[in-house]
Amino acid sequence: VSTQSTWDIIPINHKMAEPFKGYKGLIIKKYPKKPFKSSAEIRHWKLYKTVIAAKELASIQKVKFPANSSALVLVAAGNKANLFDVSQEKIVKSFVDTVDVVTACAIRHDGKLTITGNKQGIINVYQTETKYVLRKYASHKDQINSIDIGKSHVKFLSASNDLSIRLWDLQSNDSIFEAAAAHTDSIREALFADKEEKTLISGGYDRMLKLWDIRQSDPLVATKELDQPLEALCIGETSDQIISVYGNSCSVWDLRMLLANGPTITLKPHWKTILTLAYDHNRKRIITGSADSLLKFSDPLTGKALYSIKTEAPPVSFDISSNSACYALGTNDGSIIVRSMQQEEAPKETEEDFDNMMINTEGKQQSTSKNYRYFYRGTHIKAKDDEIKTAYTKKLTLQDYERYFKQFEYRAALLEAIKTNRPEVVCTILEETLQRNVVCIALSDMTIEQLQQVLAFLLSKIVNPKYSALLMEIASILLDMYSCVVGLSKKVDTQLEELRELLQKESTLQMNLIALKGMIETIQASSMGQSFASENTIYE
Repeated sequence: VSTQSTWDIIPINHKMAEPFKGYKGLIIKKYPKKPFKSSAEIRHWKLYKTVIAAKELASIQKVKFPANSSALVLVAAGNKANLFDVSQEKIVKSFVDTVDVVTACAIRHDGKLTITGNKQGIINVYQTETKYVLRKYASHKDQINSIDIGKSHVKFLSASNDLSIRLWDLQSNDSIFEAAAAHTDSIREALFADKEEKTLISGGYDRMLKLWDIRQSDPLVATKELDQPLEALCIGETSDQIISVYGNSCSVWDLRMLLANGPTITLKPHWKTILTLAYDHNRKRIITGSADSLLKFSDPLTGKALYSIKTEAPPVSFDISSNSACYALGTNDGSIIVRSMQQEEAPKETEEDFDNMMINTEGKQQSTSKNYRYFYRGTHIKAKDDEIKTAYTKKLTLQDYERYFKQFEYRAALLEAIKTNRPEVVCTILEETLQRNVVCIALSDMTIEQLQQVLAFLLSKIVNPKYSALLMEIASILLDMYSCVVGLSKKVDTQLEELRELLQKESTLQMNLIALKGMIETIQASSMGQSFASENTIYE
C-alpha cells in the first residue's frame, strides 16, 4: 500500500468489520480558487439559455423585438427578414425583398405589421399574417439604416444614407415630415425622443448628434459634435435620456441640457469600435457589442462593465425584449443566437387542494418533549474538578462515494463522485485509483449511460489547467479500454468526436501562445540590447 494512501495497514481478521476500523476517509485535494467571485449580475445573465441558434448565408443586418412582447423576434439578413417564434424555436414567417438586401427592419407591438427597408431606399410595410405588402415607400434614394415605430403604432421614422430623415404615417402614401439634408454624412440612427412623437433624435457618420422638433418652423433644436462617427443610439431610463456610441466610447446624454452640458457619463467598455447598442430597462444596464467580439453589460451609474460574453464573430446587432425575458444577437458571419430565461410557473392552488391540505393536517400536530432543547441539554455544562471526564470520539460521517471506496467498489465510487458536480472530488478519486493501480477497475465494465457520464465530465474539465494533467492520462486509458466499442453507440461517438475537436482546438491554442511568447521574448531582448548600446554610448 502506498504511504500516501488514506488507508491504514491493519492485520487481517476473520471478522469483515475489522479491516475498516482504521479508515480515515478521503482527503479532498484542494485547488487554487478562482480569481473572481460569482456575483448576482453573473448569476442573472447565466440563467439565459440558448433557444435558437441559426446560421444565415449573409451578415446579420438587424434584430428587433416587438415593443411589448418577447414571443417574436425579427432578423434581417440578406434579401429577407425572418420572423422567429421563440416558444416554437423556429421561423414562422419570411419576408423576401425581391429588389435588394434588407438593411433595416421593425415589427409593431402587436406583431401584426412588419416594416423593412432595403439597400436602395425602398420601405415595405407587410401584414405579418399574410405577408401582403400594404404600403411601399420609395422616397429615399439610398440605403435605409434605421426604422423606429412610434408609441401611437401608426407612425414610424426612417433614416437613410441619402442624408435625410422622414416621418411616415401608415394611413398616408407620403411622408408627413422630411429633413432633406439632416446630416452631411450617412445617418446611422433616428429615434422618437418623446411619447407624443414630436421630438426626434438623430446621429451619423458626420460626428453630429441632433435634436429635432417637428412642430417648429425651424425643426433643428440642438446640435452636439462628437469625437468620432456615431454608430448607434437608444433611449435610456427615461425619454429625456439618450445613449450614444461612437468609436469605443458610450455616452449618456440629457436632452434637456444637450446644448449647455456634455454627457452625464461616458463609458469605455471596449478596446475596438462599438457596433451595436441596447438598454435593459428592467435591470438598468447598457449593453454594447464591439468589433473585439465581446458583448458587455455595463452599469450606467458607475460606468463599470459587470458581465461580458465572448462571441465567435463581432456582434453587429443586438436587442433585448421589453420584459428582459429574451435577447437576440446577430454577428457579421451570419450567426443568430436567441437566449431566453425560462422559469417554470408554480401550479395554481385550487380550493379543493386547500381543503384537502386542511383535512390531512388536522389533528396531526402534537408537541413532544424530544425537541431541540431535549437533545442539546447539558451541552454547555462544564465538568467540575472532582468529576470524571470520558473521551468522546465523534463518529466519522462518510459520503456515498467514500462508502463505495471503502468497500473497494471503485467504479461506483467514481460515478457517485461525478454526481456531486465537484471536480475536486472526482480528481481525488481518480488520483487515489492511480496510486493504488486500480484505475482500470474503476473504468471497466461500464454501461453506455455510465460511459457517457465519464465522457461528459472529461469534456467539461479536460482543458482546465487545474485538472488537465490528470484528466489527459485518464482519457488516454479510457480510449485504450473502449476503442473496440467505437461505432456501437451514436451518443458515445458524438462525445468522442467532441473530445477530439476540443483537444485539437486546445492544442492549436497552446501552439499559438508559445509562438506569441517567443515573439514577445524576441522584442524584449532586442529592446534590452538597444538600451544597453545607448548606455554604452553615453558612458563613452
